[in-house]
Amino acid sequence: MNNQCFLNTKMCRSLRDTINSSSIFQCDEKYRELFNLMCAVMDRLDTCVHYLNNHCEYPRSEEDFLCFLMFACMLKDGVEELLKNTACNGQKYKSTEKIFFKMCCEGEPFLLSEEECLTDDEFFEYFRAIAFAHPFKTDRNKVIERKMGKQVSPWVSILSFAENGINNHRPVGVYFYSTKKDPDGNDAHHVRFSFDSLIGYIQSKYEQIVFAEQWVRRIITERMNEWRKDRIDRSKSAVEILEQIRDINLRRFRSVYHTEEMIRYIQQPLSDRRNEKAVAKYRDYLIRRIPDLCDAVEAVDFEKQCTIEDEMLSFTPPKVHSNWHYQLEKIYGDLNEENPGDVLWGYLQANNFQRDFAHKWIYIDTDQMGFTEIRLLVTVACFLEKQEQEGK
Repeated sequence: MNNQCFLNTKMCRSLRDTINSSSIFQCDEKYRELFNLMCAVMDRLDTCVHYLNNHCEYPRSEEDFLCFLMFACMLKDGVEELLKNTACNGQKYKSTEKIFFKMCCEGEPFLLSEEECLTDDEFFEYFRAIAFAHPFKTDRNKVIERKMGKQVSPWVSILSFAENGINNHRPVGVYFYSTKKDPDGNDAHHVRFSFDSLIGYIQSKYEQIVFAEQWVRRIITERMNEWRKDRIDRSKSAVEILEQIRDINLRRFRSVYHTEEMIRYIQQPLSDRRNEKAVAKYRDYLIRRIPDLCDAVEAVDFEKQCTIEDEMLSFTPPKVHSNWHYQLEKIYGDLNEENPGDVLWGYLQANNFQRDFAHKWIYIDTDQMGFTEIRLLVTVACFLEKQEQEGK
């Protein structure tokens, strides 16, 4: 069996991408605790998958095997915790499969019948307990305890099996002492199974994360279907329509900054009449684009919605002066009511922007104007310049 990269890294990445494709799990209080759990488990899975894929050849020592088992246990528990809190609705995921360790259960020293035979999960839980000897109390499986009594193990076994001439089976296992003797009077036994069986079991557990991803996709689909029922009353004024869009964005856990900025731009009083004509042209454009924004919101097309919002608020002409981008970054970033930065520096850049370019279209007085009016006028200047350069 070729074990190289036996755990597909794309599966965990796909789960992560699916969870992050929606803000539901991060923002909805109903799922917030689950979101933290999923993030923790996925990070653990990344670590486990990396280790196991890079240490999946036949172990060279007891320490190598125990390290492999430790990461295998973390992976198994992580997947089961994911399933318990997603696809299994709070119940522990239970598998009845008897595939990978059935031969071991039916063989010596257990000699279990078909009915008694442990499931793969039950056997692995038994084996991890006796292999780690942590705690030493390992009589966790009642079927095994009835057959073998209580057991203690001094070591897991690797090379000793190879030396016994069965290396071609890549055996691993554990040596233990039992409180019950077999018919021959022996109280010391080996549990042996193929390392490839263990690899196969771990792979099968890991691949169950697809059920968690399916659950995540279902939750997202259900919520998206609910959101598609939202309708905007387009008979209202421009500001009232934008307020409806803002409220819808809040329910969808989306940023409302752009919507609120549009509302501010429409409502902002002008302190200098010289700017009225230029601002009116921009506001007319802004209002004419609102139906397009409504279409995207009602269709729950987030990508299109973002594109339209950018087209309504951000304008870059084909040709700009050398300090254009820096000046805009400081004006929009520092002159912000919610989180102001270096205000004096923002004022300076606004004055420089007025001097270098904006005087062609508008008049800015940083001594008399508030943040919103300055941002509005800067946006208007960019809008009109872009319109002119593109011949619109």
